[in-house]
Order: sequence, then C-alpha cells, then structure tokens
Amino acid sequence: VGLVMIGVSILYIIAADMRVLIGLSFGASFASLLARVAGGIFRDATDAIVGNVIGRIESSIPDRDPQNPAMVPDLVGENIGDVGAIAADLFEAFTVAIVTAGLLGAGPLVAVEGLDRYSYLADGIAYSLYLGSVALASAVIGILSTSMASVATPRADAMLNTFIRGALLSFVTGVILAAVVTFSMEIGWQFFFVYVIGAFVAILFCIATGAFTSVKYTPARAVAHAGRTGPATVIIKGLAVGLGSVVPL
Repeated sequence: VGLVMIGVSILYIIAADMRVLIGLSFGASFASLLARVAGGIFRDATDAIVGNVIGRIESSIPDRDPQNPAMVPDLVGENIGDVGAIAADLFEAFTVAIVTAGLLGAGPLVAVEGLDRYSYLADGIAYSLYLGSVALASAVIGILSTSMASVATPRADAMLNTFIRGALLSFVTGVILAAVVTFSMEIGWQFFFVYVIGAFVAILFCIATGAFTSVKYTPARAVAHAGRTGPATVIIKGLAVGLGSVVPL
C-alpha cells in the first residue's frame, strides 16, 4: 500500500495528468491478474507434480515429510500463489481506489471554462492522495496497537476484541487526520463527511464479521450445535449462516 501511494504521487507530480494514473490503474489490474493466475498455476504445479507425483508416488515419501525434497518448491509455490497474489490484488485494489477517488474528487471542481475534459484542478486530486496517506497512517497505528502480548490466554474472543479495538483506534485517528487535512486545504466539508461514512461502514464490516465468526455469538454456536446430528446438517446450517451473513454486510 505504501508503494501504491509513492508510485501514484510520483507519477502525478511528474506528469500532472490523470490519464497517466488511469494507465497505471490498468497496469496494476493486469499485474494482479498475471500474479494471481501465474501464481496459482505455479502453486498447483509444485504441489501436484513435485510433491504428490514425484515424492509420494515414486519415492513413497509423504508430501509434508521433511525428507521429501519437494517441500521446498511446494512452500515456494504456496508463497507465490497466496502471499504474492494477495499482495498483487491489494496493490491493484488500492491503486484503482486512489485513482477513482481522484477522478471523482476533481470532477465536481472542474466546471471552469477553458478547461478540456482531461484537465482537472489539483486540489481535488491532491485531496484524494492526502486521504489515502491518512488511511495508511491510521491503519499502521491500529495495527501497532493490536498486540496479543497483554492477553494471558489468547482465545478467539480476546483476539476479536483486540482486532476491533485496533479498528476503532484507526477510525478515530483517520477521522482526526482527515479533518486536519480538510481544514488546511479549505476544501468542502462534504468530502470529509463522505470519508467518515466510508470509515464508519468499514467498522461495521469488522463488527459484523466478528459477530458471525466468533464462538461467543449465535451463528457460530448454531453451526456447532448442528454437528450433533451429522456432517450433512453442518453443511446445511453453515451454508445458511454464510448466506445470512451477507444481509448486514
């Protein structure tokens, strides 16, 4: 995410043209697609061919056995397919979000005669970049505050409470910093309230996710209770709870 902010800011400072940033967003989408598809193929190839066929079938060594030399390319494939692909997805999503916010933020401010359709006022674009930096800084503060060292027994409910506490701290920090940016740039406060609404909805996402996945609440307990009658009822109840979780989200 930090690389996204650096790349978008440098490109806009050098080119001062939103068309360049639109090209960057398309490139990020292509890189994400390539990393996801190529990483998934590499992961499956190392897992199926190297780990299963060569190690387990030909040499009669389990695929997770330390004596199996296929463990190394298998773990490399998992890192490429999972970590690398997810990082590429995050890069693509944040790049598109920043560029789209810049277009939408600058659009209402360009009703000036003499400007062509590719010309935008700098304040609207810079405001989106500043808010992206605010979101990044507040997220880092929230992450640093979520430490399990103070929890004696790291149970699921304690981890959930720590996560929500960090999310709330990020929300408060982001709102304060966004207010400072809005006041210093003397831009319309309606943009600030839109940011607050988006951050508040993100907090609701965290709370709803915890309510549907924590063992303290009814949904997860209902799925566990359905297991008393067999695996079929677990599948049915789990599917029902999963579909029901979409309603508040």
